[in-house]
Amino acid sequence: MMVMKPRWVLLAFMTGVMIFICASMGVKGEGGVAMLSLVLFFESCVFPTIFTLSIRGLGRHTKRGSSWIVAAVSGGALFPSLTGLVADHKGYHIAMCVPLIGFAVAFAFPVYLNTLCAQELDGFRETKIGYHDEDGLAIGDIKHEERKASLVHEEKGVSPTEKEVSL
Repeated sequence: MMVMKPRWVLLAFMTGVMIFICASMGVKGEGGVAMLSLVLFFESCVFPTIFTLSIRGLGRHTKRGSSWIVAAVSGGALFPSLTGLVADHKGYHIAMCVPLIGFAVAFAFPVYLNTLCAQELDGFRETKIGYHDEDGLAIGDIKHEERKASLVHEEKGVSPTEKEVSL
């Protein structure tokens, strides 16, 4: 059972990242370090959630799409260097503007998901994994066996009993 939609989780965690980066820019000393630790906490589920929401519904293109998403992760190479460069010239608190700008750009994705793609994403509630028969039921599932038993009995013109359906 899904308690919260992944698109909402992504929006909440990206909001938390941006709030605590802003807070780390304003708080000095150990409080600022604590704010950066909270940024890392909120970052923890951002990439996996972006990844899974992005490959959802790609069908036979899932492998190619996932490889493009993994290859597109260049922030780990670019943003630390830029942040260090700004920190050397302007200070550490000002340097946190660099990842804040990156997260502000990335924040457009959960906003897009929650405004324009909400109905499409919510349509992927049920995943059909495994082999399915012509009726759309999973082979090996209890419902499949019950349906097969009832079809056999309908063809014969006999109504199945509880014991026969469970077999």
